[in-house]
Amino acid sequence: MEDEAIWKAELSGIRVQIDKIDAEIMGLLGERGRLVHKVGELKPHVGAVRVPERERQVLALAEQQAIQNGLDGEFGRQLYLFLLDYFATREEVQVMKRVASITEA
Repeated sequence: MEDEAIWKAELSGIRVQIDKIDAEIMGLLGERGRLVHKVGELKPHVGAVRVPERERQVLALAEQQAIQNGLDGEFGRQLYLFLLDYFATREEVQVMKRVASITEA
């Protein structure tokens, strides 16, 4: 019984640490989103949203950083493919709204 209590206490502590890290990850993703929004404000038209060369750089860096942190490189690439798609979609909507408001004026 004592071993079980020790194990449960340790597990609980680890879960608290995981929750803290998850909150930090979401905070950083929110910060990334705010920066992407700023980039979207600077781009003059919809065609400039996706920049293939920049995306290749980001994916290569994600793969490298994943490996450096003990993760699979392909995991890093896939995660950032998802993030790039997500943020590009949001940026495209932002730019289209801005262009629509300009053409209506």
